[in-house]
Amino acid sequence: MKKRNKSYKPREVLPVPLMFRHTADGALQLKLKPREAYQRLRIGAGTEQDLDTLACRLNWSFVAQRDFYANQAEARAQDALDAIHAAKEAGRLGFSGLEMAAIGDGLELADRMGDELTRKEQLQAFQAVVAWNAKALMELQHG
Repeated sequence: MKKRNKSYKPREVLPVPLMFRHTADGALQLKLKPREAYQRLRIGAGTEQDLDTLACRLNWSFVAQRDFYANQAEARAQDALDAIHAAKEAGRLGFSGLEMAAIGDGLELADRMGDELTRKEQLQAFQAVVAWNAKALMELQHG
């Protein structure tokens, strides 16, 4: 029997490339969490965390439609964000019927874009939201 010249080196396991989509379960969770928060706010059992969950998802949908859909749905995304901002500024966890409809439309928009965009595009939009929030926080802290 011949001796091997090279020693065995296991192959490195590479992560799934970002150009592929989420698993079905991961995509479902991305849709369900904001929907659950929406329902809790709708029935009056919502918390500040539910409002923040909706704000995060709706901010993401605004940036995603801006960056990848050339502002085709800007009005829908902006109306949903305006409803969230109005509630946060007023310190309330409730919405009017028109605000709830706008938030529902915004979530539907986010879900549809989530189905169409790759993980890389979704990550880019999320990173833009994080940078946007960091910039706003710096402006608040430093006047």
